[in-house]
Amino acid sequence: MDDLESSGLPNPPENVSESGSAETNQSEKRKRESDPEPDQAAPQQKQQHQLWKTSLCSYFRRSDGLCSHGDSCRYAHGEAELKPRPDNTWDPTSERAKKIQKTEPDNVKSEAEGGVMMTDAFVAAAEEESCSSGLSKCLVNLPMKWSSDKLRSFLNEQGILFKSVKKKQGMVVGFVTFESAALVKTAVEELDGKSVGNNRTLKVTDVIPRSFENKNKMALLPQTTQQSEKPAPVSDSSNMTELNNDQGGNPIDGSLALDGSVSKGRSVRDVVTPLAHMAYADQLEHKKNSLMQTLKRLTRNARKACPNGISLPEWILKSREIGGLPCKLEGILESPLVDGYRNKCEFSVGYSLQGRPTVGFLLGNFRDGVTAIEEPVDCPNVSRVACKYAAIFQEFLQHSAMPIWNRLNNTGFWRQLTVREGRTQNKAADVDNPDASISEVMLMVQVCTKGFDDGLVKSEFERMAQAFTMGAAGECPPLPLTALVIQDHTGISNVASPDAPLQSVSISKKESDSGLQTSSDVVEPRIHDYISNLRFSISPTAFFQVNTLAAEKLYSLAGDWAGLGPDTLLFDVCCGTGTIGLTLAHRVGMVVGIEMNASAITDAQRNAEMNGIVNCRFVCGKAEDVMGSLLKEYLSLPQKQDETDTLQRSEDEMKSVEETIDSADCALGPEVISCLEHENGCSPNGISVDESQTQKNCTSQNRNTKMQQFKNVVAIVDPPRVGLHPTVIKVLRTHSGLSRLVYISCNPESLVANAIELCTPSADKTEKGNHKNNRGWRNMSSAGLARHRAKSMPNSEPFKPVKAMAVDLFPHTSHCELVMLLERVYFIFTVVQKLRVVNILQSRRGFGELCVKRMAWNLEKCDGNGVEAARMGLVRPATEDYAEEAIEALKAGKVIAVPTDTLYGFACDACSMEAVKQIYEIKGRKYTSPLAICVGDVQDIQRFAVTHHLPHGLLDSLLPGPVTVVLRRGESSVLEKSLNPGLDSIGVRVPDCSFIRAIAHGSGSALALTSANLSGQPSSVDIKDFENLWEHCAYVYNGGVLPSGRAGSTVVDLTKIGKYKILRPGSAKGETVEILEKHAVVEDSSTS
Repeated sequence: MDDLESSGLPNPPENVSESGSAETNQSEKRKRESDPEPDQAAPQQKQQHQLWKTSLCSYFRRSDGLCSHGDSCRYAHGEAELKPRPDNTWDPTSERAKKIQKTEPDNVKSEAEGGVMMTDAFVAAAEEESCSSGLSKCLVNLPMKWSSDKLRSFLNEQGILFKSVKKKQGMVVGFVTFESAALVKTAVEELDGKSVGNNRTLKVTDVIPRSFENKNKMALLPQTTQQSEKPAPVSDSSNMTELNNDQGGNPIDGSLALDGSVSKGRSVRDVVTPLAHMAYADQLEHKKNSLMQTLKRLTRNARKACPNGISLPEWILKSREIGGLPCKLEGILESPLVDGYRNKCEFSVGYSLQGRPTVGFLLGNFRDGVTAIEEPVDCPNVSRVACKYAAIFQEFLQHSAMPIWNRLNNTGFWRQLTVREGRTQNKAADVDNPDASISEVMLMVQVCTKGFDDGLVKSEFERMAQAFTMGAAGECPPLPLTALVIQDHTGISNVASPDAPLQSVSISKKESDSGLQTSSDVVEPRIHDYISNLRFSISPTAFFQVNTLAAEKLYSLAGDWAGLGPDTLLFDVCCGTGTIGLTLAHRVGMVVGIEMNASAITDAQRNAEMNGIVNCRFVCGKAEDVMGSLLKEYLSLPQKQDETDTLQRSEDEMKSVEETIDSADCALGPEVISCLEHENGCSPNGISVDESQTQKNCTSQNRNTKMQQFKNVVAIVDPPRVGLHPTVIKVLRTHSGLSRLVYISCNPESLVANAIELCTPSADKTEKGNHKNNRGWRNMSSAGLARHRAKSMPNSEPFKPVKAMAVDLFPHTSHCELVMLLERVYFIFTVVQKLRVVNILQSRRGFGELCVKRMAWNLEKCDGNGVEAARMGLVRPATEDYAEEAIEALKAGKVIAVPTDTLYGFACDACSMEAVKQIYEIKGRKYTSPLAICVGDVQDIQRFAVTHHLPHGLLDSLLPGPVTVVLRRGESSVLEKSLNPGLDSIGVRVPDCSFIRAIAHGSGSALALTSANLSGQPSSVDIKDFENLWEHCAYVYNGGVLPSGRAGSTVVDLTKIGKYKILRPGSAKGETVEILEKHAVVEDSSTS
């Protein structure tokens, strides 16, 4: 019965020996590691499955032996047993597949039959004639880390004679020029289809010549024109536009093409909006199905990441009931606006396939050798206003004296145009005529001024400002133009750092007045937009959702799921301009926003003042740097120095305080006490924010005053595409005061990786990281890295996925936002409550004033509550006259407190999962800690556990009595599998107490039974010992002071035939061992 979390009740992977129980446990472990589909059919049905024996068994691959499933295993145990898959392919890990790959190297689908859409110059002018004459070739699918030197070495090793070589790190293409057509033919025959690098198949294609008439623009560059032939490496996602990033930043299929005419088969519409050809309802269904497949990977990876010896979480076990999903996907919310919804577009500057300066979107991925740009006029997600400004800038570039940025040589001037739009508050106008609702426009032009004359640059900016002003005024109706900003960026990729220099250019209605702002009259450029009737100020580089109307739905959903209230402290992580926190501020007590972009924080503060919101504080810094300090600041109260000095002067007083804590606060384990001592011993690290800013938003005194009201601590995270930093994940996971987490993700793959770390149970012993093989991590998927990091997660209570919902912020693309609600498995008594108790006690106030308000069950303890509870009728005598009342309470799903022959315990119906959950919450107990059951008679045990292997009369000799016998459940057990999930064994009690036996017998079921105390605290032998928990029971049955002490029952494992193991000595070890030995049961000496 008693607290079995410390009794050593065996977990599945621990007993792996020759017994049937061990085989079952080993089977469960193997399924956890290699089961690819959690919703597969039963063994006899798997033989009919089309994937039967089409993959090698993971156990066989590791040990070359049969797994515990034997012939019934659905996986193959050897090459001879392996069968081809329905698509006529073989398991890629098999020797047969490896041989096929070697004999058929050209098995990679490629459209690179002719040339590459490379419109940037890649050879010197003297060599360009070689391109036109066919003496230059493009090598496709080279390793990205190769440079020109590495490609030269490779060609020399192959005996290829060449004239020149160009290869840029970060790209999969390289360019080779030859002296003659004969050398070209030899190189193509030797290299085409050759295996290179890590199983890459080399492809040789033609090069589209740079047929630009105006070749003298590069001559305008000063000394930076002739740069080294070894340019700096570029990232994989270099020069991809924001719209491409919205689609995942993945390589775009078909980015290779025959020649300039290939644009007829592939347009920018296909690249930017790949779902535009589908009806919107079909788009939503397509996205929902895709998200379901992604979420299933969370279940599979969390199953693999679960530590050995720890039972699988309940949400993983229940995933089979919902098709392998970690939680229910409740649907997808459609966007109110389907076309022209983007309020921000980043247009790349480059050349079209015809060699014309163009402002628009890349036709593919730069690392695949694609630099061609196409105009955005056919993209349905771009507004008419944004397209007009792109066309105006494109027309200006036709006559500009400054060169366009060259992605290969990293030279040039014009790089990118960003159009940001602010809309009016009229929602009806937004939907009916979205362009008419655009009231403000900010233009940001990205350039690289390095090496150019300042006077020439200033003159060009003035001409550009005039072009934009004239172009906007010349449209009918005129285009709004609020601000024009220049961003000077010298990096390789167009993705500039937040602190890249910005320069405002004045916009005047008079053409002659346009010019650069001076430092004395500069006004910070910004536009405004509305979400949930709040007005938001947006600076040039601040993050703001690109679909304003759909963002309202997104934030409303997040707020509803977060369970907000006046006593809620809301952490808005990656808050941007504060949109989430500010739209929800009226529903919470306090909002703390965290953002690394300083201009966004300034916007957030401005937005709060503009809307009259005073309960928000915004902190500038990386979440991984400040999150831990902020949680400590808000989840703990500072201890006054004079009170500390007073306590240090009296050792006796401290002992008295500790004794009072033991009797009044029974919720903390040793690890929390250790944390408490650390908190008292050293002050927490401060956060790197401006002190004046901190005082301006919320003074320390006000924060401490309001802290008393924050009974609910919730975080909403909206991270970038890469997801949360591992340090942030660790902070969120280990701060048990954080009860609920709403994760908003624009990249479901990142959500899966982060949720693995947040939701996987911790191992009993944390594995320290091994940094010797860090190079192998580069080849891991994000989920694989998450599983690896989960092993070193400190021991803490995990979250569990509760529900998920998609919100379509990006119609016509394959992406949408995914919202997932994560909750703690149970709410525990946290460090903040311990610190509060200590602070009150150390100030030597009366015990009657002690009031701990932050417990998960809202525990309030005072001297008089026992009398009040008895007056309310909670306490009844433990006599058979009250047994019927207790039975009715159990059948109603209630929890009662009862005496046994050892200790007082909490009891409920073992088949009522809600009641069982309530016991865990009352005790503050881990769900991974098993519960024992109680039955009325010895003969009832066989209904719930396997007993046929035990010697005749053994159970009758042990029970009734102060003994808990651990037995295997077996397939015939009527117990719910959700009770002690993942465990094949169950602890059973038949107490020598007539009252509880009468209750168990009358209920017709088994009782879940555990000691009546907070987890980790002394057991109860008197109802006064757990007086603070009475209010959570339907009835408390008083049997007086129990005489057997606090040792509890003796727990003995009888799962193995003819053997026993004492898991906890308890109060009857001697008598128990004597009875076992009389029945020829010997002690199990194995350590497993």
